[in-house]
Amino acid sequence: MLSLIMVSCDYYGDQQVASPTVFNQGAFQDTTFVAAATSSSVTLTEATAADSTEILTVSAVMTLVKTASINYVLQLSSNQNFTDTAEIPCSFDGKAGSKVKVLNSDLNTAFDNLTGSTSALPVYARLVASITNSGTLVKQISVADANKSVATFTVTPYSILKDYTVNIPSTWYIVGLGGSWDNSVNGLGSSLIPLNVVSGNEYNTTGDGKFVYTGYFSASTTFKLIHTPGDWNTQWGNKSAEGIDNPVKNDAGSSNFKVPADGYYTITLNSVKNTLTIAANSVTPTSYSLIGLIGAFNSWGGDVALTPNTNTNGHFWYTTYTFASDTQCKFRANGGWDTNWGTPGSDGDPLYSLTAVGKNGGGNLIEKAGTYVVMFNDIDGCYWFYAK
Repeated sequence: MLSLIMVSCDYYGDQQVASPTVFNQGAFQDTTFVAAATSSSVTLTEATAADSTEILTVSAVMTLVKTASINYVLQLSSNQNFTDTAEIPCSFDGKAGSKVKVLNSDLNTAFDNLTGSTSALPVYARLVASITNSGTLVKQISVADANKSVATFTVTPYSILKDYTVNIPSTWYIVGLGGSWDNSVNGLGSSLIPLNVVSGNEYNTTGDGKFVYTGYFSASTTFKLIHTPGDWNTQWGNKSAEGIDNPVKNDAGSSNFKVPADGYYTITLNSVKNTLTIAANSVTPTSYSLIGLIGAFNSWGGDVALTPNTNTNGHFWYTTYTFASDTQCKFRANGGWDTNWGTPGSDGDPLYSLTAVGKNGGGNLIEKAGTYVVMFNDIDGCYWFYAK
């Protein structure tokens, strides 16, 4: 299902504010609103993902009698009737003769969401103007409304990695939670806790993308985020004083994070855009007396008990275990099968062998022989197998 994000372009800043007694739009002086595709085809590559592309050339805009402002958005569709629509960020100054520009990465993502294809296919574009007065929407008009046409061009996208493979994503870690600052591999699970992956999210070839963690935090402890176990060079902290109000990356003078009150909080990190938020969460998670690992390695006959991290109110679990050979396994709660977690894919799906948001009643995981730090968050079911 396509998720739409409403993002406005730069509005028409030269428009004067009128003071009508009611929010009714007066007659248009000129309803001409014309835009055409700047080029007939656009080829996108990962190497140019951060560049911008001119999509439309606007040759004429509306002249209005009474309005406070005009906000523009760019809509894309896979068909000329716009029965499916994606709205993406764009740059447009609202003046005739100007170009409508978009980031290549945004265009590629929108194309992928609309078509799911890596082949060259036509895309239909239209610019929509929302006319507002003192915050109240008065009228919307699009290029299609004004001149009965939309711009058409062909997009050749680059492939977006879906979910992840065994060498990605490249997560970040909470360190300091509960007072311990062991940021080494030996601290995994006890003082070094990985942020969780997001189901269905996209991670690029360097493993960057969106990561979240919901858990219990005490106001009496402080923490930071680091990227690589054993390395303090790449980190997130709070600018100036301790708190969660001003996260900064790689600021040598940053302080530790510190929540204002005991409770559950959600950390959301986008390592592509370098944005981080920490916000209170009203979740009331189920408490389990045991989270166990069970599988063919022990003939499905018992549970390897994971250790609860008491600093997380017992919702983050970990252990170190060696698989003598390749094996199937799952997680389960309280030694029974009423609540169990497996891969969100099919049995043995390699995409989800090392990390995923586990699915209740999901398929078996297949783990390669070796020694792993096994970690599990029972709030959302995310698991990690960290090969030592």
